[in-house]
Amino acid sequence: MRLHIPVEPRIKWDSPISDYDILTLEACKLIFDQSRTYFEETIQESEELTQRSMRMLFLFLPAIAAIIGYCISYREKFQPLQSFDFMLIIAVSGGVSNCVFNLFKLISPKEGYYRGSKPQEVMRPELFRIGRPEKVEKALYISEIERYQIKIEQMEIINYKRIFLYQEVIYSFNAVVFVGILLLIRSI
Repeated sequence: MRLHIPVEPRIKWDSPISDYDILTLEACKLIFDQSRTYFEETIQESEELTQRSMRMLFLFLPAIAAIIGYCISYREKFQPLQSFDFMLIIAVSGGVSNCVFNLFKLISPKEGYYRGSKPQEVMRPELFRIGRPEKVEKALYISEIERYQIKIEQMEIINYKRIFLYQEVIYSFNAVVFVGILLLIRSI
């Protein structure tokens, strides 16, 4: 996964090219293929983060059940509950709830910037006013390249935010493990 600061996503892309006639059809195809490849990598990063979060959640939930079962089975060890122990239990509960909440946020449905374009969006009337088929083909490529650029920027900002959410889960998990070890030591 890449962790770089993405640019603010745009609604419309203002191309740096002033005259599209200098681009050949082969150049448009090359740019289009590169754009599609980069976009697919961005989607793959998002899916990888979702899969990691799902795995962590499915490992985390049985662990919570085992801890609760242990506490219920050996509750006589926890009877002389002191204020420090109570504070540790609250810390574990807060960390666990933070982890579970953020993991569910990470695996929940995301905004759909990874979808293709509808035919109505691709076949705009201004494209057909051009008249020459080779210019229409080039204009279609350029239009889709612009769409890919916008979708890439939107997916990158979403991935960037999701990576920080995943880091927060990892930090909370480590804190829960540390406090859980302290509780275990105090109960022995």
